[in-house]
Amino acid sequence: MKGLLENRLHDIGDIEPARTAILAIHWQKNIVETGLFGSMFAPVVHAAGVVPHTARVLAEARRHGAFVVYVNIGFRPGHAGMPRNNALFNSALRSGEQILGTPGLGVIDELAPHPQDVLVDHGFISAFFGCDLLNVLLMRGIDTIAFTGVATNVAVDHSVRDAAQFGFRT
Repeated sequence: MKGLLENRLHDIGDIEPARTAILAIHWQKNIVETGLFGSMFAPVVHAAGVVPHTARVLAEARRHGAFVVYVNIGFRPGHAGMPRNNALFNSALRSGEQILGTPGLGVIDELAPHPQDVLVDHGFISAFFGCDLLNVLLMRGIDTIAFTGVATNVAVDHSVRDAAQFGFRT
């Protein structure tokens, strides 16, 4: 029980940075600063001080040789192919936001990607669904993934579960 209370199920052993990825999920301007989603998430994100903490985590991960991957949510013009069975996605549809190629989809300045980082766009709840994230990680030899992101009860949670099912240490 103590392990559960400490937010871990078991000791996963030593972490090898060269085989570790940090997934930075939805650290986008339209989600953490402005727009429809920004109005929902920004107050909590900033009150909790999550952005500076995440910046430190990403900097340390890079310093030790871990692989940083930004996962951004975005939809095709007209929201073509977007699942319509999700309230958050339908909010994006009604607002006309989260269209691929628009400035609001960029990563916030405080967490700007470095040249060696990879950006992956997706349009579903899990970071692994409907994009090439799994291949990016496998081709890099990644076996351990740490997660940071916005909407932890949705995108991060689903992505962690999928990563575990794909056999990654999370």
